[in-house]
Amino acid sequence: MKILSTLRCSTIKDLFGFNIRTLSTEEKQYPLAYAVVVYRNIVQVLFQLSAFYHPQNEYCVAVSGSADESMLEILRDVHDCFPNIHVMKRPPLQWGNFEVINTTYACFEYLAKSATPWKYFQYLSGVDAPLKTNLEMVQILKRLNETANADIEKFPIERIGRTNRSPPPLPLVKSSLSILLSRRAVNEMVETPLTGRLLKYLSRTYIPDESFWVTLVGNPSTLSITGGFDADKVLLFQKTISSINKEAYDSYKEDVAPMNAYISRYQVWKGSKCHGKMFRYSCIFGVRDIPVLLKQPHLVAHKFYIQYQPASYFCILKTIRQRTFSPVPFNSSPYAKIPFVELNRGVPFFNLSHPEWIMKIH
Repeated sequence: MKILSTLRCSTIKDLFGFNIRTLSTEEKQYPLAYAVVVYRNIVQVLFQLSAFYHPQNEYCVAVSGSADESMLEILRDVHDCFPNIHVMKRPPLQWGNFEVINTTYACFEYLAKSATPWKYFQYLSGVDAPLKTNLEMVQILKRLNETANADIEKFPIERIGRTNRSPPPLPLVKSSLSILLSRRAVNEMVETPLTGRLLKYLSRTYIPDESFWVTLVGNPSTLSITGGFDADKVLLFQKTISSINKEAYDSYKEDVAPMNAYISRYQVWKGSKCHGKMFRYSCIFGVRDIPVLLKQPHLVAHKFYIQYQPASYFCILKTIRQRTFSPVPFNSSPYAKIPFVELNRGVPFFNLSHPEWIMKIH
């Protein structure tokens, strides 16, 4: 793809529908920050950026060194048109290698230094799509009250590898690359020397991007991060409650669109219902997935491939765009009852409003 018009900014805006005005006072007063890591399919990336773009927010787009040079050129054109979209070229990315988290962290650091007073950080891959409008996200994130939102799993010890003989700087916790973090948490993570030590340690492990975020926010006895939680206690509580009333919790886990503790990103793994097709154990959403997707409480969905049943991708984008410019009533109050939020307020585990929501933290 090449944008040949001399009026490049108007061409990009008109072709992909970038919104160029702040749509409400609430959104203006609560800007967001995004790190987006991309490596191919510039058309899908441009539609994605336009779906998430609002002029008050900050964006860092990291482009893999394996991407076509034309992709980088077009994204630099986008930066020229929208200065709040920062573009950086990075070394080649490959699934499971250290450069994935290293590149993500480069954007993370850049956004931490931004003069824009953004309130919450979110990671996006180039194949994500929004499930909520920017205004709905703002209202949800306010309910989170600076708490981190991430999935949590026990760290697979075999990922350390034989060359890592020294202990990690923090007890390792597995999580996905998708996370929600407040500005204060981001600043604290960038400032602590433990982050650099953790990155160095993870550079010699397998799939290090899945061992970074919650290792930092999930070890409060060693590192206190705003909005963090004790990952070991959360996993222990999950195991405990699942054995107390197994039938009730099994029923909850089968609900196709339950509210749950992890609302950053919706993803369907192998073994769950996927109406599209599986790739690397994860669902590429198709047209028949749309009704379930639109019921989810999550902020974004992963993953869509524009070349596979593109109607599914564009239907989601169209629905969110319609709600963006014609808002509908939205109740964000359930998000204040997310276990991470209540735990951060000092609510004991067994007094949580919805302990069952912890059943879906990955």
